[in-house]
Amino acid sequence: MQAIPDAGASSGGAFRANPALDLRDAADRQEQADDWLRQLGLGAGLTGMENLVEHYRAAIRSRT
Repeated sequence: MQAIPDAGASSGGAFRANPALDLRDAADRQEQADDWLRQLGLGAGLTGMENLVEHYRAAIRSRT
């Protein structure tokens, strides 16, 4: 895993349990935790990904 420069801070997430998951089951608990981690990264990740794409496009433009 690599940090995305200038990603900014995460705006958080809605941390409610998914009612489709049975939290008594270890695999479902892991899926719930993974969902929460994805939510945490969405805000910062979007900003960071936009910056990464712009950097990539600028590098391509400078080669042509």
